[in-house]
Amino acid sequence: MQTQKYSVNQHLIETLLVWVKSGEIAIPEIDKQLYAKYGLTQEEIGFIESMIKPME
Repeated sequence: MQTQKYSVNQHLIETLLVWVKSGEIAIPEIDKQLYAKYGLTQEEIGFIESMIKPME
């Protein structure tokens, strides 16, 4: 059996994410955990959130 080799790119990631139901990922909770892990200030968090458009 021959295995296929893939390079990690946007198309591969999109293909893999088709299998993940959108309700299974709690993005705001993950964001809060990352902000705490890296010790970001409210100013830094505000900047990050102002640069990212909401998911639909």
